[in-house]
Amino acid sequence: MNLANKMDPRVRRTRRLLMDALLNLLAEKSLQSITVREITQAATLNRATFYLHYTDKFDLFISTARDLFHDTLIEALPGDHVSEVEDIKTMVIATCHFVQQAIAECSPLNKPFEPMIEAQIQSQLEDYTHEWLQSDAMSGTELTACIETTATLISWTILGCALRWMRAPASQTPEDIAEQVYTIVMEGFWRVKPGVISSQGNG
Repeated sequence: MNLANKMDPRVRRTRRLLMDALLNLLAEKSLQSITVREITQAATLNRATFYLHYTDKFDLFISTARDLFHDTLIEALPGDHVSEVEDIKTMVIATCHFVQQAIAECSPLNKPFEPMIEAQIQSQLEDYTHEWLQSDAMSGTELTACIETTATLISWTILGCALRWMRAPASQTPEDIAEQVYTIVMEGFWRVKPGVISSQGNG
């Protein structure tokens, strides 16, 4: 499905119905036991419509995880993008809250599918970070590794720290984690002083 079709209000409504139907079913059953028929019945749509949008229930599950996390980042980040290095903190905090909701509160029946959610989180963090590293705000800075490697490292750092916090939330706050990740990013990925990057990022 191309981007234009995905932006069509009717397409978005249909996909939302299917996503909501799946989320409601996941509260009671495992993904493995849910059928496409159950999803379409809950969404009051037919199977043909389902297959116009998704290849199977796993495709819907992955898309749902991706869309929900994307919505989280849109809400957290100004302008739906990383515009300065301080936004790294915002991404960390948003990721912590998302993994707590999507994974920590996930039904035990669906624990085997957590890696699919984590993969979608990491992928979007990497996309956002990659776009930022290529932006004008970062011109003049010298990375210690190529953009692709740096984006991958930052995305896995954020996700890994968020997952660790999720398993022991009483030990630190998301804000504490954000400050630590920010320090790691600032000291480990550039050959310039943090103040230089910060001032460039702020325009």
